[in-house]
Amino acid sequence: MKIGYKKVWGILCLMLSGLSCCLVVAFNQTGEAIPPAIVGVFWLFFVLGILLLTRSYVEVWKEILIIKPLIGSGVKRYSYQSSKDFSIEEDEVLLINNGTRQKLPVSKWLVDKRGWTSFLEWIKAGQ
Repeated sequence: MKIGYKKVWGILCLMLSGLSCCLVVAFNQTGEAIPPAIVGVFWLFFVLGILLLTRSYVEVWKEILIIKPLIGSGVKRYSYQSSKDFSIEEDEVLLINNGTRQKLPVSKWLVDKRGWTSFLEWIKAGQ
């Protein structure tokens, strides 16, 4: 099961990228020099928007849960036996392993709603 980022964040980033593009056009029309910061903001929000819309945030495979950062290579892997090893408390995902409760770095406000619902149903099913 692959769970992506909330689409609204990607769309918002692309809209901000479009706004900065409009500023570039406005500066171009007036003949003034285009501030490099505006060009940087355009590319930053454009790349973030594309990544938020296309990358998976959490992947659940057989006996391993993978949490991927939006940027970089800091992938975190967590082993589990079944979905019974997971618990959701106050919108936080906990992994219970040998009696130890470990909070996983999954933020509900970043997770796609459909993917979050599927993940919760999988946990409740307790397979």
